[in-house]
Amino acid sequence: MAGEYLLFNLLVAVGPAILSFDRQVHYHNKWGYALTAAALVAPIFLFWDAAVTGRHWQFSSEHTLPFRLLGLPIEEWLFFLTVPFACLFVWEILKTKNRAQQWIDQSQIYLLSGLFVPAAVVLLVVGKEYTGLALLAFGVAVAGDRIVKSNILQQKRTGRFFILYWLMVLVCNGYLTARPVVIYDSAYQLGFRILTIPIEDFIYGSAHILLVLIVYENLLARHR
Repeated sequence: MAGEYLLFNLLVAVGPAILSFDRQVHYHNKWGYALTAAALVAPIFLFWDAAVTGRHWQFSSEHTLPFRLLGLPIEEWLFFLTVPFACLFVWEILKTKNRAQQWIDQSQIYLLSGLFVPAAVVLLVVGKEYTGLALLAFGVAVAGDRIVKSNILQQKRTGRFFILYWLMVLVCNGYLTARPVVIYDSAYQLGFRILTIPIEDFIYGSAHILLVLIVYENLLARHR
């Protein structure tokens, strides 16, 4: 079905939109911050997406609408709004349930980002471009959390959040790769998959969502 990817985007967003009026979460009051954070981060990944589409992956014409912008289906543009919107809803739920207790210290975080970058360079040199770019993006995101002092990775709730996020990846990316809406070229990957999902999708998605969280929390802090 040509509109299948569009329907996927709508289903991802509609649940959080309806449930955001919960009296404890009050996520509806933060829609503007959530969508602004998603929109500010989206160009980075859309540029990346457009640059590698046709090489690292391509989109099935059977499951997407015919309209393309910079070579990407309009549904792919929506993906970078609907998925962060849903993820930030989960983040807000965890904020109501868990206080911001420390998870890991700053030295471990900084070391982590320092290790990912050289590994990414090696992978890029040997042609595993998707793996290398995903690791580089995650390293930059981790370093960004440290530099702007968001301290998201230090919070105990962050571990729970990413466990839930990876479960979302299993469902959402599992659908996108199983149909398949997105078709990958394994030459640019390590070749390890969880079900039908390249392991790189988990790293790519984690970098994307961590950057959205950093921007979102900084937007909220400025308007308190």
